[in-house]
Amino acid sequence: ALAALARAGARASLAAAASAASLPLLAQAVLAVSLLAWRREVVSVAATAPIKAAPPGRRGRDRVATLACILLMYAPTHATAAGFALTLWATPVARLPLIFVAWAVVLSMYYAWTGRGDAAHAGRPWPAFQAWVAARAPAALTAWHGGCEVVWDDLGGPAEAPRPRRRRSGSGDAAPSASPSSLPSLWHRHPRLLFGYAPHGLYPLGLLYLWHLPGFKAVWGPRRPPVVPLVASAVLASPVLRDLAAWMGARVVARRTLLAALERDGAVALVPGGQAELTHHHRLASTRQLAIVRKHAGFVRAAIAAGAALVPVLALGEAAALADALPAPPLKRASLRAVGFPIPFVLSGRWWVSPLPRAGSPLRFVVGPPLPPPPGAR
Repeated sequence: ALAALARAGARASLAAAASAASLPLLAQAVLAVSLLAWRREVVSVAATAPIKAAPPGRRGRDRVATLACILLMYAPTHATAAGFALTLWATPVARLPLIFVAWAVVLSMYYAWTGRGDAAHAGRPWPAFQAWVAARAPAALTAWHGGCEVVWDDLGGPAEAPRPRRRRSGSGDAAPSASPSSLPSLWHRHPRLLFGYAPHGLYPLGLLYLWHLPGFKAVWGPRRPPVVPLVASAVLASPVLRDLAAWMGARVVARRTLLAALERDGAVALVPGGQAELTHHHRLASTRQLAIVRKHAGFVRAAIAAGAALVPVLALGEAAALADALPAPPLKRASLRAVGFPIPFVLSGRWWVSPLPRAGSPLRFVVGPPLPPPPGAR
């Protein structure tokens, strides 16, 4: 009986250690925000087309596809950590060394295969997966967040373009609307664009899927190369999450990757505030303040070197969908300085214990006007 009790205690300890070991990777994968500044004339393009009622035979499949899309977006790291923990819990203590060796071999082969060809810097997008996300994400985000739209703010269209008209307040959509064909093309005016996505909350997931939403592509154009998102290296180091991010076109955030992507693809997106903004996320819940870190200027210098225009992007409502059950701002700032990422992290989403987004946090992505580099700037 004592031996059985000891084995059970060892399994529980190892499971807890595995869960704790996954926190650094989880911390790198989390983010985003809620901000409403001045209101001015904007052009709003709905991120979702009107959804027709599905036939009875397809409603079940649509619900499954919607849930699968949300789980792939918000729970890949949790599912991976749970798989490791369950394996440790179900394995007898005497066989644990064999399990560790098997994991080492499998993970070595996995990282060697998925990282071949300098994939972290060159990318390995999967167009079929991107098309699936583009088809499923609008309905999934609308169902789980309560709404999703892309707002193009002050694009500076031609004088003869029709002026957007606001719908009546009782229609459920107070934002102005306009035909996407009447909006000017950012691509033709600025061949190179660097999108600055703000803020870096707990889980800036929109950095990966925003560029594939219909509300963005209606103006961007379906035939133009998609925007290349740059993410932290730990995101591309976490099993499963690295594949999902890479399939969406993500690459590691580095100066050489940024310049190469601007040269080859023409459009790149990153989070300028980085993880320093993540340590201020608690202010959103405690004082309803949104903090944006302004001290990082390397991306501005890179944009000037590449002759790229800067495009500000605000992700509104994304941060409100998730909370941190253990804010501990001083500890997070100390760990960020010491090891490069803020810990501890305990995500609190829907039902308080899941990583899934809370209801009642509609998403609005505001794309600002391009800011070209000053003439002669170096």
